[in-house]
Amino acid sequence: MKRNIFCLALMSVLAVTAVQLAQAQEEPKFMRSSLYTFLIKSDAQNAKLDVETTSGNVGTELIKSFVKKDKDTEATGPRSQVAMEQFTNVPIPNQFNDHNLGVRVIDFDVLSQGISEDEANEAKQALTGKKESKGGKFFKGLGKSMLQDVTGSETGSALINIDTVSNLIPATVQRFFKQDNTAANLVAKWFDYNASADNKWGFGTITDRGLYNASAEEKALALKTGTDAMLAGKGFDLINKTFVLAINLKYRTNKAIMAEAQAMADAVGSQFGGIGMLATQAAGMAAGAIVGDGYSIQADTYLYQLVWDDNIANLIAENIVDKNASLEDLINLGICKLKPLGKEKSSARVRQSITNKRPESELVRIAVTEAVDQAIAKLQAKVEDFRTITPISKCDADGTIYAKIGTKEGCKKNDEYEILEPNEDEQGRLTYKKVGTVKVIDKKIWENRTDILNNLSDYSEEDIKADKIDKDAVALGATAFKGGKKGQDYTGYLIRLTKKK
Repeated sequence: MKRNIFCLALMSVLAVTAVQLAQAQEEPKFMRSSLYTFLIKSDAQNAKLDVETTSGNVGTELIKSFVKKDKDTEATGPRSQVAMEQFTNVPIPNQFNDHNLGVRVIDFDVLSQGISEDEANEAKQALTGKKESKGGKFFKGLGKSMLQDVTGSETGSALINIDTVSNLIPATVQRFFKQDNTAANLVAKWFDYNASADNKWGFGTITDRGLYNASAEEKALALKTGTDAMLAGKGFDLINKTFVLAINLKYRTNKAIMAEAQAMADAVGSQFGGIGMLATQAAGMAAGAIVGDGYSIQADTYLYQLVWDDNIANLIAENIVDKNASLEDLINLGICKLKPLGKEKSSARVRQSITNKRPESELVRIAVTEAVDQAIAKLQAKVEDFRTITPISKCDADGTIYAKIGTKEGCKKNDEYEILEPNEDEQGRLTYKKVGTVKVIDKKIWENRTDILNNLSDYSEEDIKADKIDKDAVALGATAFKGGKKGQDYTGYLIRLTKKK
């Protein structure tokens, strides 16, 4: 198979030292996905949001009056700008490899110019797999008609009046991918492309990730043979697990979110009668989840995947790497593409309290991180190919198993996971055999969201109780799952989400 061209090339140019292999972390081999995240910025959107957030929150202002004004206690400048700046400080979740490119923020207001309605609809349909429903058209009309802000602002509802932004984001992202050659740049990063080097294409990233993906036995064999070509081959299998998240952040007041949800539900109720009453009730429940004054970060998140298969690998090997061609040649080859997988909405509160002396910018960073983590968890529940695989870290004789995932990854009571035994096929590729099913144990869920363990003072007693933080789970740094076979040793096995409850 021509797929071996890369591995043959590696044997002549790469060698892994015993020190490198000896220092490699000994963990079960598993497919770790790679992730590139960037922010979709709209100054027009932010201007409306800033009007909303500067209208004032009585409770929030009262809290601030009691807080000692340490240096940098409050963020400076428009709050939406602070959220955008903090986005670049949010690390890639540790369940992914960091595959970020140089561009982390794109300008929606510039890129969206001239996008037609047909182009916008086509991009949205590609992302969701659905044509726009009558209900969607109704909400468009509703958005255009609600010029008076439900919170009393004369500028109109910040969220409803930015309907144009959300409508055009899929087409805008596709335009960015095309103009920036994002797919080709993602491939180039896998192959350590360096335009000024004698050998423009390398295998360091592929080798490193292949090494992480290899078993202890394979590492030992590589030490014995003195080559890491076989380990790099494991890295090639990870390229098709390259994903992109395009994220639009909104810094909003909680009371505006509540009022807006209620206004939308009331409009649905008047339009659709009894069906609309269900939406009104849902809006009330959503409003109840966001209590009183304060702020929240909302995130609209769009997911894409790099297209990669043996045919593409062979074409790149023969036409680009073997010929030491340029990035432009790779782009002109026209085989690097990204496919849309779906979108999700999520939100997280900017947690403030009288006793909290942390800078507001740091609180915003925490909220941005939580909102993005929630979006990832929701997308993984919907998109099977995006689901990550987690090693089992411990197993008890009674069949209870543990894995180092928790609330950050969206674990909830009775969520179902499959137990996977890693194997290899005839081509040496990783395969997974399902050998059982387990469920998350209530009150044994690891609370691992950003900074909560070291800064519980930032959270109210009600928050802590509602989150059902378990001291044992915190001490262990893992979530407990029930359903494993009694006496079964699951060392080296993995788990993957199959069903959300």
